[in-house]
Amino acid sequence: MVMRGFNGNALLSRRDMKCAVMDYNVFANCYFQLVRNFYGEIIGVRHLQAVNMRRLKDAGRYGMLTTTGQLVEFAAGEVVHILNYDVSQKIYGQPGYLGAIQSMLLNEDATLFRRRYYKNGAHVGYIFYSTAAGLEEQTRARIKKAIEESKGIGNFKNMFLHIGGADKDAIQIKPVGDFSTKDDLEKIKNISRDDIIAAHRMPPALAAIIPENQTGSFGDIEKIDAVYQRNEIAPVREDILEINQYLPNVAQVSFDTVEVPTL
Repeated sequence: MVMRGFNGNALLSRRDMKCAVMDYNVFANCYFQLVRNFYGEIIGVRHLQAVNMRRLKDAGRYGMLTTTGQLVEFAAGEVVHILNYDVSQKIYGQPGYLGAIQSMLLNEDATLFRRRYYKNGAHVGYIFYSTAAGLEEQTRARIKKAIEESKGIGNFKNMFLHIGGADKDAIQIKPVGDFSTKDDLEKIKNISRDDIIAAHRMPPALAAIIPENQTGSFGDIEKIDAVYQRNEIAPVREDILEINQYLPNVAQVSFDTVEVPTL
């Protein structure tokens, strides 16, 4: 949404700005390289990947790590670094969603647990209990092998237990537990989803999420979008437009003002 209505120019293309905005949203840092001619005039602005950029000891100097682990150093004043403020340090920006990382990981763990449960089949997590006196050793070995091979890699383990000498209920299947009704997957997914949405400060309607216990519509989507544009998108654009401080007046970039309905 940040790139809606962007006005680029010959110095800074839409593609480079889009990459920089993505870096800013993910890392709370974005970097631009100022390309100058022989006379020191800016003739181009290039995006530099934030994940590879490093602040050097000298003030105003940066380096970029290559795929081979080498550090490519830039001259002082060659790189423009736009960052979100962090109260604990001024070297790098800090994303606002870090507080929801644990909720994201919980969501992932719950999903992987359920996937493994279903991938392993309906026979997952049981004890094959046998008390048949006439069960031969060879037959027991085949049953044990079949049960062991039914276990998927990294999934739940089943057990074969044979105690001979009884005829009543000679073969029993004892489930360890019905995980599908006890793992609270739906509750975990809903709670973690709410935490993630809150961390990104995005209205559920714009994320196509229907709030719980709501049978009606999302509400007035234009008003919701207007509030989001005004409170969240506009401040990010103001941060990104700090690049104009380094561009000549004839090459300033901007965003179109989106008409919003009266709230």
